[in-house]
Amino acid sequence: VGDTPHCIPCGVGRVGPSVMSPKESGCLNCPAGRKNALTTATTIDECLNCGVGLYSEAGSEVCTTCPLGRIQELEGQANCLGCLPGKHQTVHGSNVCDFCMKGKYTATAGVSVACTSCNAGKYQDQDGQALVSIPLFQDFCSFSFSFCPCCIVNIVLATYIYSFVHS
Repeated sequence: VGDTPHCIPCGVGRVGPSVMSPKESGCLNCPAGRKNALTTATTIDECLNCGVGLYSEAGSEVCTTCPLGRIQELEGQANCLGCLPGKHQTVHGSNVCDFCMKGKYTATAGVSVACTSCNAGKYQDQDGQALVSIPLFQDFCSFSFSFCPCCIVNIVLATYIYSFVHS
């Protein structure tokens, strides 16, 4: 049929049928996770996958970078994912969550842009782990079992008290 004043392109983020349709309903949105900046695309193959660290809704002209605290590891995705507990993300458009360092944590899965320092009565002695409560009597000395003789005495005392109370 060719370009005539009566033929209107489907527009960006959409593809038109290879055979001209008399109605706009013949146009289709590019699927979520894909984009199309052309106004004259005729097949879904012309909708390009969003790259890692990016996502899009159906009918998008461009892909959007994942916000802080969220990632996308795969191409062609409709959304970004939150980091697991013990991890965080501080870079827009990232494809990987970073571990929280020793002494810091994130408590829940989801949007995690920063790790939090452990509060009194809690510790974290490994990278990328959840928060742990300090065992009974350990808070009376330093938070290190290996170099703190009073911790060992207190642990032995706590074990003795526990076994006495529960016998």
